[in-house]
Amino acid sequence: MQKIISFEKRYTVGHMFFLLVINIIYSVFFQPLTNYNDLFFIAIVSSWGILIVKTFILEKEDWIKWIVDKKLYNLLKLTELIMVSLLIVSAREFKLELSLLYLVIIIEAYIANEDLEEPVYKFFYLLPFIFTNIIYEGTNLLQTNKILYFIFGIAVFLGVQYILDLNIKEVKRKLNENKILIKEKNTKNEELISSQETLQELNEKLKGQKLELEKATEEYRKKAAEFYVLNEIGKFLGKSLEVEKLLGGVVDVLSGVMGVDMCCIVLYPEGNYDKKDVSFHIKTVYDKKTTDIIRQKIESGVLSFLMDNRDIYIDNEVAQTKNLFFENREVGSFAAVPLYKGDTTYGLVLLEQKYKNYFYKTIVDLLKSVANQIVLSIENAKLYESVEELAIKDNLTKAYNRTYMQKVFFKMLKEAEESKEPVAVSMFDIDHFKHVNDTYGHLFGDKVLKTVAKTVQAHVDKYNGIVIRYGGEEFLVLLPNKNSEQAYKIFESLREEIENTELVEGVVRTHITVSFGVTTYPELVTDKDMVVGSADNAVYKAKESGRNKVVLAKKE
Repeated sequence: MQKIISFEKRYTVGHMFFLLVINIIYSVFFQPLTNYNDLFFIAIVSSWGILIVKTFILEKEDWIKWIVDKKLYNLLKLTELIMVSLLIVSAREFKLELSLLYLVIIIEAYIANEDLEEPVYKFFYLLPFIFTNIIYEGTNLLQTNKILYFIFGIAVFLGVQYILDLNIKEVKRKLNENKILIKEKNTKNEELISSQETLQELNEKLKGQKLELEKATEEYRKKAAEFYVLNEIGKFLGKSLEVEKLLGGVVDVLSGVMGVDMCCIVLYPEGNYDKKDVSFHIKTVYDKKTTDIIRQKIESGVLSFLMDNRDIYIDNEVAQTKNLFFENREVGSFAAVPLYKGDTTYGLVLLEQKYKNYFYKTIVDLLKSVANQIVLSIENAKLYESVEELAIKDNLTKAYNRTYMQKVFFKMLKEAEESKEPVAVSMFDIDHFKHVNDTYGHLFGDKVLKTVAKTVQAHVDKYNGIVIRYGGEEFLVLLPNKNSEQAYKIFESLREEIENTELVEGVVRTHITVSFGVTTYPELVTDKDMVVGSADNAVYKAKESGRNKVVLAKKE
């Protein structure tokens, strides 16, 4: 049905155009179409009427279906042929052209209607031409020229029909073959489309699996990197119990593996981040000037809020204009990890990178693990220092003991010899210490020992001095790079400070004095084994001459 509609729409337009041309030519060159009794006028008007009605019907698909179902198509086509036949017999001037139109309509019917393969229809479409000529011509048809034209017309129609029949059969055969091929191709296409859809589904699944695999690979890579960081830090922490070396190594590992522009560990003394004497361990791509500015800003307390909330702070969209800490350098991502345990806060780990969105979310767990390892190592190091201090320091006065003296004494003498810079050695004794113990008790005597040791240590720290409790109330002081004159002035100043210090315990208020014996190596004594003896002899002379004095040893 669709084929019939398509053909009829296409050819109806052509027929109307052809009819319009006939109208114009006839009116211009022959006579106007004003004679209503003229057969040609009636045929023209009827033809236009049929074409207009046909155009209207072709727009109604349900009407076309009804016409085809009722086998009325051939009847309607016969009506068209009757009108053309009337035009042929009434307009002799266009007999050839209209005969061709008649022939074209038959050809259209052949192409559109498969029923024409039956012989009855081949003769059926000649009837309008035959009867119209017989009726119109009457007995004139028996004239030689007219009968010859009539027979010639029928012969042409039959010949064309025969040729069409042969060609149309071939065309239809090929069309049928093409239909079969198209059907087969459509079947294959459907199979290919189905296969393509299946492949697309598989491809989508593979894409999903690929994304999952990439995600898993990325997670594995991150976990491997995190494990490597923790492993390297763990190995390094296990090798060292010195806080300075330990944290320096951690900074190297973190900055190397994480690829940051700056890695800094800040330790606050005694966990008090209000103090400025912080300890820095930093590795950075910045120059010294920028690094010094970072140090100054940390000391100023601009990051103290990070210590207060104790949460890991990550900013992957750093707004440098809103935080003074990031001035003078390009920072895109920043992370701060507080180091704390319980109520004790040790410091911060700071990480910087110039690129934004550098620190991924899962890095929080890694940073927590690193922070815990660092805190644990700091505590272990401090515990080690405490144990080591117990081994080398006097428990009461916190001055170094004679065990430590054995490690450093001859080493300092050797360094003085190599550098040709003297080392001053002083032996001092608390005056009348037995009387203090007997009068105020041993607890007060202990306080005297602690006060004196603390005062002396604070005084000689300025000169890199070492205080050693030699025995009882006797102490030894080592001052590197000091000659006898310099040493005398230092110890004289120290003697005055001790003399002017008031010791208070309850209702007890008293002052104490000390006697200093001072020698220098190799300035006053050249034998290493005689250095302590030389200082001891000078103390003895200080006591003999009235105590509370500084006596220089004689040159030997």
